[in-house]
Amino acid sequence: MLKRLYLFFLGLLISNTINAQPFKLGSWREHLPYLHARTLADGSKRIFCATDEGLFSLAREDNSIQRFSKLNGLNDFGISTITYNPARHFLIIGYSDANIDLLYDDDQVLNLSDIKRKNVPGNKTINTILMSGKYAFLACGFGIVVLDLDKNEVKDTYFIGPNGSSINIFQIAVDNNYIYAATEDGVYRGGINDPNLSNYNNWSKILDDTGNKGDFNLLVNFNSELVVNYSRRNSTDTLMVYNGSWGAPAGDIISSARNNSIVVSNNELLLTNDYSVAVFDASLTRTRYIDGGFIPNGNLKYSLKDNDGLIWAADNKMGLLKISETAFNSIIPDGPNSTQFSMMRTLNGQLWATHGPRNRGWDNQYLYNGFSSFDGKDWVTYDAYTGLQQQMFNQYGLFDIMAVAIDNSDKNHVFLSSGGAGLLEFKNGVPLHVYRETNSTLKVQFGNPGQVKVHGIAYDSEGNLWCANAGVNTVLNVLKNDGTWKAFNMPGLITNSKTGDLIIDNNGIKWVILFENIGGKEGILAYDDRFTIDDPSDDQMAIVDFASNRVRTMTMDLDGVIWAGTEKGIYLIYPPSTTAQQILIKQDNTYQYLLETETVTAIAVDAANQKWIGTESGGLFLFSADGQTEISHFTSDNSPLFSNTISSINIEGKSGEVYIGTDKGLISYQGTAIEGGTGCTDLVVYPNPVKHEYNGPIAIKGLVPNGIIKITDVSGNLVYQAKSLGAQAIWNGTNLNGQRVQSGVYIVFSSDAAGTNSCLTKLTMIH
Repeated sequence: MLKRLYLFFLGLLISNTINAQPFKLGSWREHLPYLHARTLADGSKRIFCATDEGLFSLAREDNSIQRFSKLNGLNDFGISTITYNPARHFLIIGYSDANIDLLYDDDQVLNLSDIKRKNVPGNKTINTILMSGKYAFLACGFGIVVLDLDKNEVKDTYFIGPNGSSINIFQIAVDNNYIYAATEDGVYRGGINDPNLSNYNNWSKILDDTGNKGDFNLLVNFNSELVVNYSRRNSTDTLMVYNGSWGAPAGDIISSARNNSIVVSNNELLLTNDYSVAVFDASLTRTRYIDGGFIPNGNLKYSLKDNDGLIWAADNKMGLLKISETAFNSIIPDGPNSTQFSMMRTLNGQLWATHGPRNRGWDNQYLYNGFSSFDGKDWVTYDAYTGLQQQMFNQYGLFDIMAVAIDNSDKNHVFLSSGGAGLLEFKNGVPLHVYRETNSTLKVQFGNPGQVKVHGIAYDSEGNLWCANAGVNTVLNVLKNDGTWKAFNMPGLITNSKTGDLIIDNNGIKWVILFENIGGKEGILAYDDRFTIDDPSDDQMAIVDFASNRVRTMTMDLDGVIWAGTEKGIYLIYPPSTTAQQILIKQDNTYQYLLETETVTAIAVDAANQKWIGTESGGLFLFSADGQTEISHFTSDNSPLFSNTISSINIEGKSGEVYIGTDKGLISYQGTAIEGGTGCTDLVVYPNPVKHEYNGPIAIKGLVPNGIIKITDVSGNLVYQAKSLGAQAIWNGTNLNGQRVQSGVYIVFSSDAAGTNSCLTKLTMIH
C-alpha cells in the first residue's frame, strides 16, 4: 500500500513531461570558409562551386544553398576540380590526393578510390576533368587516368612523360582524331582510337617548352581549333591556337595577364584572369567584357555562361559571383573567413576565435586573417580582406591575431593579442585601443624594432588582464582594472624569452609557456603575486622544467590541476607545486606514459572534467577525468574530422559542443557533457517518448552536475545507474544486464552524493 501511494505521488510530481527540442548527440557540423572559390560546374538545376576548403551549390529555382562535405556523404577533403555530366546526372569531384566522388542529382555519392589507393609517386592532384562520351579523362599530376563511366572504374592510365615517366598534366582536349594534353613541358597528342595509348611511344609532342620557361596550363577545343595558354614564369601569358600548325589566335583574343581558365560554355569561349572575364564567339571576336575592377579585392579564377546567358564566376576572395557588366552578386555560405584557428574562447553561448599561425614557435606569418565571432548560428569575421573593420587592420597593422580573452561581464568586450602589433581592445564591433610600447608597459621585441609581440592573455578573478609579451625580459605584464599597466622583471630567470599560452589558476598563479629563453630554461613560468600586484616583496616565481621537451599547450581542469601538452605527451602540475609529472597508464599489460609518442597541441576540459586532447598528427582523443581511460579517438579516417592535425579546442559549456580547429578548418562535435548549476535545472529527457524505431542515445539534461542518476521502472526496480556528465547523462535504453527495457514508463532520479540536491522526472519507452 505504501509503495502504491509513493508511486501515485511520483505521478503527480512528474505528470507534465518536458519534451526536448531536437538535439542529436554525437553529431558533427562544419564551419568552413566558402569565399575562396576556385572552380564551377553548371548542374541541371543548380550551380556548383568548389572552394579551397569545400563545395556548395546554389539552386536556380529558389536560390537555396546546400553544403557538401564529409558530414553529408563526400569521402575526402581538398577538392581540386569538379565537372558536371548532364547525360548521367552527376557531378564528378576530383581531390588533391586523386580520390574521386560522383555526386548524383539526388545527392547520393559514389566513391571511386582506385587512384588514391594506388601507389603513384609524386603529385596525385586531379587538375581538370574532361567528359567525352562514356569516358572521363582526368588530367593528373602524374599522367592521364581514363574512367569508364558505364562501369564506374579506371579503364587505363597513361604515363606520357619522357621514357614513360610521370609528368604534370594540366588539361585535356579531344577532337575526332586525337586526345591532347597540356603539360609542364609541352603539348602532347595521341590517337583517340589507338588501343595502346598506355605506351608512351604512341604519344608525340606537338609543342615544346623551349628552355623550360613555363607551363602549358590551359587547353580547350573550340570551333575545331585548339586554344592553349602558355604560362611563362615571371612574365605574362601567351595564347596560341592550333589547326594543323601553331600560330597566334585570330580575332580579338589576346592575353596581357595571367590566365586562370579557358572554358567553352554554350558555344562561346570564356577567358578568365585575375581581373576580368572576356567572352568570344566562334570567330574569336569578343562579344562581352567584364572588368573585375569593380569587385573589391577581386581575384577571379573561373567563369562559365549558363543556358540563360548569365555569367557565373569563381572568385578566390568573394566566393561565387553572379555577374553583369557593371555589377555582381556574391554568394557565400555563412562561415568564418579562415581555416586557421589559433585560439577559441566562449562566453554565454558566443564563440570568439583568432586566426593566427599556431605553430611550434608561435612564429609570425604576417597574416591579416583577423578574428571571428559566432553566436551559434551566424559568423562575423573581422579581417583586412572581406570582413568588417578593414580600415582598423590597415591602420594598426594587425597581423597574426593569436589569442583572445573575453570580459566576463560583457561577451562583446574582448582583448586580442597580435604577433607584432601589440594588444587590441575591441567592443561591440569597434576597436577601442591598441596597446603598444607607447601607451603601456609592453615592449618592442629585442632585435626586431617596431614589433610588439603579445601572445597568451587571460583575465584574473579581479578583472585584471594579464599578457605574455614575447621576446623581452619583462614577459609578464598586467593591465589592471583601474586602467594602469605594470610589468614584472625576473632577472636571472628570464632573458629575452619567447612565450606561448598564459592561464591563471584558482590560486591566482600565472602560468606562461616559455621557450628559447636565452640563458634560462624552457618550460612554464609560474608567477604568484599573492594577489598584491603592486607589492613585489611577497612575489614567488619558478620555471617548471620539462628537460628540453617543449610545451605546446596547457589548460586547467575542474580540480585546479594544470594539464600541459608537450612534444612527448601529457604532464600534470598540482598547484601550488611546480613539479611536472607524467600520467602512467596500463595498456596491453604494459605500463607507459599517456600519449608519450604524440605531440600534444591542444587540450580542453568539458563539464564532466573529461579531457579532449588534440595532437599534431594523431587526431583527437577523449579521456576520462584522470586520463586513465580512452573514451574516444577521432581521426580523419573514422570520423568527419577534416585532418589529424589539431591546432585548438574549445567547449561551449552550456550546450556541450566541442569546437575543433584543424589545419584544414573548423569542425564541431556535439559532446555529452554540459554545464549546470548546483542543483537540478529544467530537467529534460530527449527523445521522449522513445519510439520503437529509435536506437540512438537517450539524453537526460538538467541533472545535478556530476551527481548520481538512477532510472527505475514504476515498480521501483533499478534498471540503470551512473554518474552524470556535468549536468547531463546518456542512457542507451538497456537494463543492468544489457537488455533492451520493455515498453512502459520509467522514473529518472538525480541527486548529489549527499542527497541534499535531488530531482526527478519520467520517460516513456514505446516498442
